[in-house]
Amino acid sequence: MPLPVLRPVPVTPDPAAETDTGIAPLQFNNLRVALGQDVQVTRPPILNFLASGDLILNGSANNFRPQGIVRFQQGQVNLFTTRFRIDRQEPNYAEFKPEQGLDPNLNVNLATTVTEVVGSRVDAQGVSEAAPISALGALDSVRIEAEVTGRASRLFTDFENNVELTSSPSRDRDQIIALIGGGLDGARR
Repeated sequence: MPLPVLRPVPVTPDPAAETDTGIAPLQFNNLRVALGQDVQVTRPPILNFLASGDLILNGSANNFRPQGIVRFQQGQVNLFTTRFRIDRQEPNYAEFKPEQGLDPNLNVNLATTVTEVVGSRVDAQGVSEAAPISALGALDSVRIEAEVTGRASRLFTDFENNVELTSSPSRDRDQIIALIGGGLDGARR
């Protein structure tokens, strides 16, 4: 998928930004900011990315309206009890739009491998499925991919619709969440 093109936007002064002293605070009017290679974007202990990109800044501190793309070259996200890494084969970026302020649209592809203890499995109805006795206690590796799309502000309020989880070998969403949550999902059954 090609990245959107960065274009300056027309700006009108923000009268609401004026202070009680009658002096308008600092305003940005198409200020172009080029993020160099390997700018670190962090929110410990949840995420750590190396990024680059171009932004156009408009508005004031009270009404900040950035526009542009921040690309993530590498990084990691801790989701539940599992560390995901950026899939470098995919375009990974945050797109800022003036009307959304500091709430960018995300397109981030992550992957991890977890270990699953082979034994009896619990199906979607909560019924235990028996495994052959020779497989009890064995370990399988499961590759899990997370495709994060949508507004950043919606990740925690609408996780299910903004994060698509898939795995190989195939597991359903509840099984994947149990695997990346260190078995935390089992309490819900």
